[in-house]
Amino acid sequence: MKKNGLLKKAIIGIAVASLLCISFSAVYIQRDVSFDKAYHVATRTRPYDWAEHIKIGIIGDSWVAGQKLDHSIAEYMITSGIPVEVVSSVIIFEIGGV
Repeated sequence: MKKNGLLKKAIIGIAVASLLCISFSAVYIQRDVSFDKAYHVATRTRPYDWAEHIKIGIIGDSWVAGQKLDHSIAEYMITSGIPVEVVSSVIIFEIGGV
């Protein structure tokens, strides 16, 4: 009988300690999170001839390196009747030390 009372007290103690830890963590996270103020960005107007000046930018690595993807996209868009200019840029990632 004494063992059951001790076990119940231990479980209640662990539950209370867990709730306290969760509560303190929640309060810490709530106070620690902050957001920058949103700056007003002026609304840009779209030019009336926007469809005549479409430029597609592609950023990548091996898929963009040979500019084969550029040609494929430009060719597809032109055959669809949309004149575009496709520009690509290759990003080189280094893994490891210098």
